[in-house]
This record gives sequence, C-alpha cells and structure tokens, in this order.
Amino acid sequence: MNTFDRDNLLQKSNSRSEVWNYFGFLPDETGKPIDDGKPVCRECLTRIQAKGGNTSNLIKHLWTHPTSYAEYTKNQNHAALTGAQSHTGNPATSKSQPTIDSLFEKSKKYEATSKEAAVLNRAVAEFICLDQIPIYTVDRFGFKQLVKKLNSKYELPSRNFFMNNEIPKLYTETRGTIKAELEGSGFYSCTTDLWTSRTMQSYMAVTAQFITIHWQMQSWCLGCAELNSDHTAESISEAFSEMLEEQWGLNLHDLHDCNWIPCFGHNLDLAVH
Repeated sequence: MNTFDRDNLLQKSNSRSEVWNYFGFLPDETGKPIDDGKPVCRECLTRIQAKGGNTSNLIKHLWTHPTSYAEYTKNQNHAALTGAQSHTGNPATSKSQPTIDSLFEKSKKYEATSKEAAVLNRAVAEFICLDQIPIYTVDRFGFKQLVKKLNSKYELPSRNFFMNNEIPKLYTETRGTIKAELEGSGFYSCTTDLWTSRTMQSYMAVTAQFITIHWQMQSWCLGCAELNSDHTAESISEAFSEMLEEQWGLNLHDLHDCNWIPCFGHNLDLAVH
C-alpha cells in the first residue's frame, strides 16, 4: 500500500474534524481530491475505509501512530474548550463580556480639565444662553438626571462655575467674533428698543445689522443699557454713542446713513397722553 506519494495527497473539502488533517485523497486529472471513501493516511500511506465522511475508523487508525494521535487529542481538547468558553461568555475569550478594567474605565468620571468635559461644559453654557434658561437649572435634580443618562462620565459643574467661568468665557469669545465681523463689514446699521420695567426703570437695547464679506446678513444685540434720565434725544444719543464707541470701539462714521424711523407705538402713546 506504500505506493502513494504523501506530498500529492489533498485535504478533504469542507472537513470539520481535526482528524482529517492526518488523512488525504489522491488528486484527479484536474487536481481536485478524489473522495472515494478511502482516504490515505499521511503517516503510513494506508487506505482506510471512511464512507460518508465517517471518522471512527480514521481515529482508530490514528491511534496506531502515538505521536500524531497525541497531537490530534490535544488539538481536539483545545477546540472543545474554546467553543465552550465562547458559549458560556468566559471573560478570558469572549469579546462581548466586559473586563474589570473596562468596567472601571466606563464608570470613571472625566477629569475637570479634560477635553471631553470642556466640550460638554460649553454645550451646557450654550443651552443656557441660546434658550435663555435660568442658570440655577444646572442644580435642579431633573436636569442632573438627564445629563447623567446622556453621559454618566460627565460630572456636571455647579451654577457658580457657569455663572463665573464658562458663560463669561463664551461671551468674550462671541464678542470677539462679532467685533471682528463688524470691523470687516465696513458699514453697519443699528436699531434700538426702549422699555420700562415694572419697577419703572428704563432700559435701551441696541442691535447691529450688517453684511459680512461672504454676503451673509447678520444681526446681533450689542448690549442693554440702563437709562437714568428721561427718554429725550440727548440722553438716548449719549447712551447710544457710549455703547458703540466706548464699549465696542466702533466708529460712528461707519454707521450707515439712513432716515430715522420712529416707533409707531411710542408715537401713538405720546399722542394719546
């Protein structure tokens, strides 16, 4: 039976058992294995009966080769152990089972000076400013629970942090951006809005409109000033000029020439009274 060349033996196609690594088939004219039910042992080149892919005779024959049989048993046990661990979720082999280190890392809070904390601090500050939410919202239980559900690693700072640090920083950065766009626009126009509070204190808000170099219309509220005198042209002009020149450093000569458009509501109120 030792007429076969073990170098020409081909592996059984779609074989799942480890034992087939020690047996093979002769090739046909096209180089494909001839599965005639009698594979050849790669050790002794003996043909073994194995119809229908049955491996019982192959394992019995491999037992006559102690070295190969021991290797086969070792590989078989390792494959069985690996399969059992993957089904039981053994932490040593299962990718879906979290490790102790990963659990600690997941529960670890962001450092106060970390990039992740800075991004979330800015997002909360923008939420407060854009939606005009009271700063004490960050100390409310419901808001804290919401933030914890969204990102448990984020430690929400107190309202004093947002009031004294993050919101002033956001204001300074936004102010710098607006001022740079105003200076680059060349010309701008302004509108004012005056009102009296319930405590009979007068205020004036100034809003600037301009077109950027990219031809985008912009409108920004530059500030709100308290008026400690009557709503006369002189007092309004003084407060208006102080906000544009002293607070924003803008040139009044760049203020676009336009006709003064009075407030219809104010005129009506003056006419009635």
